[in-house]
Amino acid sequence: MTAGAVLTIIGGSLQLAGLAVAGIDVRRTRLEYGRERLGTWGQVKEWLGSLRRIFQPQPPVTGTATMVISVDAAGAAFNATVMASPAPDATAAEREQSSSNG
Repeated sequence: MTAGAVLTIIGGSLQLAGLAVAGIDVRRTRLEYGRERLGTWGQVKEWLGSLRRIFQPQPPVTGTATMVISVDAAGAAFNATVMASPAPDATAAEREQSSSNG
């Protein structure tokens, strides 16, 4: 066996060992920090759901506020209508809660 062949075998072995270590570390990182693995169809469904949220108009949440301001010289009444909408990523329960508060 020539020196070139030995070096080729050693280099190939080191590359395979490096790939194995990198693969083990990626798997460990995903287990520690990653969410549940979805697979291809799960990722496609999640992506389509996010597109639907982008193009679906959100209904405004309305509320009414009435306030009376008294000043020494004169009293004045102030009536205002407040329009606010929940965050785009709010859950249905959060939207229902914000609409029932008004």
